[in-house]
Amino acid sequence: MQLHIWIKGRPDEAYAIFDRAQHVSDVNYGPHSFNQLPILNAKMQVYLDNNDQASALDVLDRIKMLYVRNYSPKSMELLPALYQQAELYGDLEMHADEYRAWRDILAINRSHYEEYDLELIEPNIRMAEIHIRDLRKIGYRAVTTSAAEKHLKTALRIAENSPDDNWEVRKDCLLSIADFYTLFDLKGRAHRYYSEAWDLLSSRDISLADRAEYFDAPISLARPKLDPYANFDYNSNSRNVGPGDYLEGEMTVEFTVNERGRTQDLRIVAADPPNFSHMEKRVRNAVEAFVYRPRFVDGKATRTRGQQYQARYFYVPSEYHTSVAKSGKPGRQSQTKNP
Repeated sequence: MQLHIWIKGRPDEAYAIFDRAQHVSDVNYGPHSFNQLPILNAKMQVYLDNNDQASALDVLDRIKMLYVRNYSPKSMELLPALYQQAELYGDLEMHADEYRAWRDILAINRSHYEEYDLELIEPNIRMAEIHIRDLRKIGYRAVTTSAAEKHLKTALRIAENSPDDNWEVRKDCLLSIADFYTLFDLKGRAHRYYSEAWDLLSSRDISLADRAEYFDAPISLARPKLDPYANFDYNSNSRNVGPGDYLEGEMTVEFTVNERGRTQDLRIVAADPPNFSHMEKRVRNAVEAFVYRPRFVDGKATRTRGQQYQARYFYVPSEYHTSVAKSGKPGRQSQTKNP
């Protein structure tokens, strides 16, 4: 019951309780006993809930050291700590550390499993995802020689050669590498693997529902976040704007997803307030950067019309009126600030 004090706004008391509990555990079981794991995990969660990432990471390091002190470096018993590291590093967007955790997981699995064991697939996929994030961030185009492609091809090779014939795992690997090529606009390579996935899912009745789920409609692969605040350069008073000065607006864009998974034929179908041309440009730019797995019909990529995206944003009246004046279009004459 005492451990829930932090929920009522007293994390300092919760930390003191955890420290006392950890001290008792150290005295009774020794400083390197796994009996203190529940205490450490609860303490780490309290730090995370109170946005104290540095302290949470310190606790995570202590958890990892418990495993390292008790098990050999290549022991399978280290995996729970490594999976916990990978998950938390990913949540905190510490992707270099996340990658190292998955690399260590892969190294341990390789030392205990055969070359084509399915346990080797997830680390390769997760490491590829981290590389893909970096590739898209820097706009690097030589993707066909990248580490991301290498990991994805390794995962697919394992799925295709594993003695455990698992069509679902193979499907996931095929879609992962096809989506990778779509993200970087390599249509030919992408459609080769999409076609293999389609054929695989068409080969048995039990997988037809999966085929519909993965191919009957466009699936978002990348959707950059729109900055929710206007704050345009021509607002000379932007530094003096407080939270209560903002109004909320929304805009709906209709578009087509073409065979390459790119958006085209964008048009604004609803906007409140109307004719906010500067915000329209920003929303259009965001939607133009969206990437989708295209819809497939009879195994062929097909364009899909009538897709919509609704953007919500915040702005101050002066930004709206200035934008309307610059565009020469009619705008809303009176606006009331949010309470």
